[in-house]
Amino acid sequence: MKIRFGRPSPAMVVAIVALVAALSGSAYAALGKNSVGTRQLKAKAVTAGKIANNAVTGAKVADHTLTGADVNLADKNAGKDQPQGKGPDDKNVDKGNMKGPDDKGPQDKGAQDKGGNDKNMANKDQAKKDEPKPMTVPPEAKQKGDLAFLKGDWRSRTGLATATGERDLRPNYSLDDKGKGKVTFVQKNGTTCEAPAEARWDGSKLVIEEKANPKCADGKTYARNTVNCEVGQDGVAKCTGSQPGDNRSYNVQFGR
Repeated sequence: MKIRFGRPSPAMVVAIVALVAALSGSAYAALGKNSVGTRQLKAKAVTAGKIANNAVTGAKVADHTLTGADVNLADKNAGKDQPQGKGPDDKNVDKGNMKGPDDKGPQDKGAQDKGGNDKNMANKDQAKKDEPKPMTVPPEAKQKGDLAFLKGDWRSRTGLATATGERDLRPNYSLDDKGKGKVTFVQKNGTTCEAPAEARWDGSKLVIEEKANPKCADGKTYARNTVNCEVGQDGVAKCTGSQPGDNRSYNVQFGR
């Protein structure tokens, strides 16, 4: 006797599919437009890898939600021809050009050239001869707070550099017997930069301060420096330079 099975009805097919889905623990739900909001998202559910490039634009960012630490200024300023001024107190100043000690001056380039060692040594010997004598403060000047000994030109024996490629910048301070005058230095393109400068005594410490951000003939601007000098018992001044808003400092040697 043959048993014949009839074709299952549509209702039976739907019931079987529903049963299989329930037993497998999986389900599918169609999501309508705008049906998923912030309340449906778990904390930290959306990671950086799930956001497409350029998907978040300025129009989608709420005002005052980003701070300076969230912005890559290097990418923002890449390719732009901006003033090379520096200093946290000047809106038109590029902080990337803050001056610091130049570890590699022009004299080091000769050492990198094969066969140029003799020439490099000769340059170094000549440079030592041309170096100004260190600043020595007369004992009576320190005791009386007198600045007359500063009258004349004082050159920095320390080459300074910037993040934008300027190297071996050597400030020159021209002061009168009251400690007032100006600072000047020359960029590698030959243009001169200058700013008013003034010296004063702060107790037993000698301070030489640039009163404004040095401006250059080509329109560039640098952040002003303040030099603090501790005078030893031998009268030799040991100086350090710094800039407003920057806790870092660097050694400075003056002479003439």
